[in-house]
Amino acid sequence: MSYINNVKFSINIPVYNASKFINNTLDSIKNQTYKNYEVIVTNDGSTDDTEKLLEKYKRSNPEFPLDFATQKNSGVSIARNNGISRASGNYIAFLDQDDWWFPYKLERVAEILKRNINIDVLYHEAVLVGWKKGNSFLKLGALKDPIFLDLLFNGSKIGISTAVVKLDKLVDVGGFSLKYVYSEDYDLWLRLAKKGVNFYYIPEFLSKYILLESSESNKVENMTKEKLEIFEYNFRVIVTEAEYDNKYLYKKYKRGKSIILFGASRRFYFLNDYKKAMDYSIQAIKTDQGFWKSYIGLILSYLKIKLHINTKNKKLYKD
Repeated sequence: MSYINNVKFSINIPVYNASKFINNTLDSIKNQTYKNYEVIVTNDGSTDDTEKLLEKYKRSNPEFPLDFATQKNSGVSIARNNGISRASGNYIAFLDQDDWWFPYKLERVAEILKRNINIDVLYHEAVLVGWKKGNSFLKLGALKDPIFLDLLFNGSKIGISTAVVKLDKLVDVGGFSLKYVYSEDYDLWLRLAKKGVNFYYIPEFLSKYILLESSESNKVENMTKEKLEIFEYNFRVIVTEAEYDNKYLYKKYKRGKSIILFGASRRFYFLNDYKKAMDYSIQAIKTDQGFWKSYIGLILSYLKIKLHINTKNKKLYKD
């Protein structure tokens, strides 16, 4: 086992119209028990008072190592890459503007990284806040070898605000692709895995992911479209490379595509959009008739729609 004494985190936060969240997000960093970090915020052309709040936070907390820059509105991938280019730490810790870390997150991660310099990508589990009107748990699970195939066929198991990545590995793959704005992290994990970097999983809840229902519906549609595009591209690559048996690959292809579609169905179900949840479950079943979770999703969505109709009819009858 290798050891490293200096673990410095460059905390990468892209923000856009983040005035409702940014103070809480920054406070969760300020409250970290591990202090060897810098905070790199990229304001992606916000139209609210995000920039003023960042200036105020910096003035009010002069010891807090906050570096923020404003760019014209160019999208989250360019904002993340902007932050990467300004980093001086040896590890990038990603954090979205409306997410939150538990105070011991960086300390726990640093303990592990100090013991093993060979870890390139580290991630952990997260608490979902607002999911189903309450808290739930994002259990990501450990990736299995070969990691590239696990990510491709079983879906992304890495939430962006749980991820810590070696800076030199990010630079080596060119950072985030500018093609994607909703699933740019999934594309990045696949490109890193294709390079053979080492992934490490901590089975602990070290952060909170805030689910915003008001903006989530369109996001789910666009995210699913991009995930399918990324999936199809990478599948064509591995077929061309001819490293695996085609019969095996096409069986995995059906299940992998179905998992992405069912993931969209599940998100819409918890957003109470049962019609779209049902539609995506049907698409998942058509893609892979052997994927049993899609049938459960279809049945649950159908029952919710029937319940809604019956409730509405009873109300009309009473009126």
